[in-house]
Amino acid sequence: MAKAVTKKKYKDLSETFMSLWGDRKPIPTREYHFHPIRKWRFDIAWPDIKLAVELHGAVFAGGRHSRGMGMSKDCEKNNSAIFLGWSVLVYTSLDFKIKPAQMIEEVEMLLQQRCISFAK
Repeated sequence: MAKAVTKKKYKDLSETFMSLWGDRKPIPTREYHFHPIRKWRFDIAWPDIKLAVELHGAVFAGGRHSRGMGMSKDCEKNNSAIFLGWSVLVYTSLDFKIKPAQMIEEVEMLLQQRCISFAK
């Protein structure tokens, strides 16, 4: 039962991000499988330019992302992504509450930087 609640909260963050993103371009992909061997997925991704957004919910409620093993696995995933050439931005549910506009601006800025560097 707890897993269903966690999945729902996670899904809500992803949906909330997409609502905040609105009709901006490029359109991101949700639940993007990025690793050639592992089953890891990014919550939000722009695969063509290797930019990802990870959304961590329940960090103040003892959720997976705030416990030792979960944090360790998140580090392994993010480090592997970096070795594969990805840039990964990580946000928590608190970011959605206190700085949603800044969060979207940061994603837009990195998107612009990545698009420029990939155009060269």
